[in-house]
Amino acid sequence: AALRFAALAMIATTLRRPERIRRALGVMALSVMALGYSLNGHVHRVVGAPAALWPLLLALHLALLAAWGGGLRHLLYRPRDAGANAFAADLARFSRFAGIAFPLALACGLAISWGLLGGWPVALSDYVGLLLLKVSLVCAVLALAGAIRWRVVRDPHRAVQLEAALVIVIVLVTVAMTSLTSPS
Repeated sequence: AALRFAALAMIATTLRRPERIRRALGVMALSVMALGYSLNGHVHRVVGAPAALWPLLLALHLALLAAWGGGLRHLLYRPRDAGANAFAADLARFSRFAGIAFPLALACGLAISWGLLGGWPVALSDYVGLLLLKVSLVCAVLALAGAIRWRVVRDPHRAVQLEAALVIVIVLVTVAMTSLTSPS
């Protein structure tokens, strides 16, 4: 809890700082939050692999998704009057980063789920049902992101908003998975 509070305090201090300081404090805050979540929680129930592997996978998973979410936030709150070319350039940069970060985060998440469940589940529990819902939503985000990247959508601004809305639903499902149910 103390690490999470420290990370939130760092984020709050970035609000009125120059850009370089905001970025540095933001990276430190994300690192502290990822470390805090990986040091406690359900990954410590995993058996069968080196104990340090699971918190590291969770920290990498969270850090990659937080950085990806930060890029998505930048696209969401970018002023529309900045110009279509500037938005397209930002979208292309974000797309290149997301093309690496998101599949890596997905692989970490699937490995963590596999470890928590002790393999692929045979029986459907509340946790497994929520996990399947989460994976389905992630697939929808990936499909939408691909449509945005390859310019299949007419209005990329609206598509980014829909992508952000799907991410919020994924976070809510994740909260339910980690708070209301258990893998066992």
